[in-house]
Amino acid sequence: MQSQEILQQILAHLDLWDLGINNADIYYIEHYFKSEIVILDKNKSIARLKLLVNKSPYKHQMMTGVKQLAVFLSSVMQKLEQAFPYCPDNLKPTIKEIHSLVNESEARKLAEWGIAVNELSDYELLQLDHEIRFSFKESFYKALGILYKIEALFSLAKAIKVHKLVFPQFSTNNEFEVKDCWNPALENCTRNSFYFENNKNIILLTGPNMSGKSTFLRTVGLIACLAHTGMAIPAVSATLPFFDSVEICISIQDSLTEGYSHFYAELKKVKTMAEQLKNGHHCFMIFDELFKGTNLSDAARCTAVLANGILQHPDSYCIFSSHHTGLMAADPALQNQLQFSHVETLIEDGVPRFTYIFKPGISNIFLGYYFLQKEGIDKLMNVSGH
Repeated sequence: MQSQEILQQILAHLDLWDLGINNADIYYIEHYFKSEIVILDKNKSIARLKLLVNKSPYKHQMMTGVKQLAVFLSSVMQKLEQAFPYCPDNLKPTIKEIHSLVNESEARKLAEWGIAVNELSDYELLQLDHEIRFSFKESFYKALGILYKIEALFSLAKAIKVHKLVFPQFSTNNEFEVKDCWNPALENCTRNSFYFENNKNIILLTGPNMSGKSTFLRTVGLIACLAHTGMAIPAVSATLPFFDSVEICISIQDSLTEGYSHFYAELKKVKTMAEQLKNGHHCFMIFDELFKGTNLSDAARCTAVLANGILQHPDSYCIFSSHHTGLMAADPALQNQLQFSHVETLIEDGVPRFTYIFKPGISNIFLGYYFLQKEGIDKLMNVSGH
């Protein structure tokens, strides 16, 4: 909730938080800090210092580095000062820390002088360069790290505005409903709405291959993760419980180095989730066709065990895709305990048409063999249809 409040207040005055930091400026300043400019003995007479500076091949590099840093600090500090009256309370200590890091060093002069560095005498330049590269360097990188965080918040707020994202609401009564959500990674993405029915905490998602089940699950997973980081989400509105853990199991890979098969990698993920539930955590889980690494009846039996376990934790929610027929055969009692949904596929003149629309009910359409024939694999293998 704290992150939401910060982003909402930055959004209200978005232009003020554009600090104008660019990679080229940072690169040049870091190059200056890492330079091998010879530091002259400050105890020598001013005349000697002037003479050495004027003859030093490092003078131009020194002058340019100090000037670049001066312009950078002057610009950033001015913008922070303008934004501070509109700063979220949670962010004010961060801004004050930047001011302290700059104002408690010789860099304060840079922030005040800006491009007036050109007016420095050789002796003043030498002294300031020494202070900056040896005394202010650590403080600069601390301040830069804080500025990066502010820039990240600005980028998030800008993304919210550009992509028209909305902040979700967190329910206190386990309400879970999302309206008109979409996947921002897809152009012209079909928008879908879904909700968990009363006294139901598992949605079983069905549908044929290529119907859009995995894309829908990824979209829901993205929404859950963004919501729990305090970020806005790609939807018109959303209300969901605040979970202790969000577990997503999509496209789990095997591991050659660790000796994990695909099936065992899935088991490890499921075990993590089971431990979270046993410890009393409220979890949101997404599973995409679990246990593909074993035979259909064995996979259905494993899925039934998982479903029955989750049903014992009504404050935790789960969406998983599976083949309905096999699961109901493994445990017919689940028929009345799960919320069945599907991603719509229409068959028109024997040809499938994918609408990518999330709907209630069960899909009994299977298209694996259809696509095998469409690709001509049966002919390549010289096998007639069965």
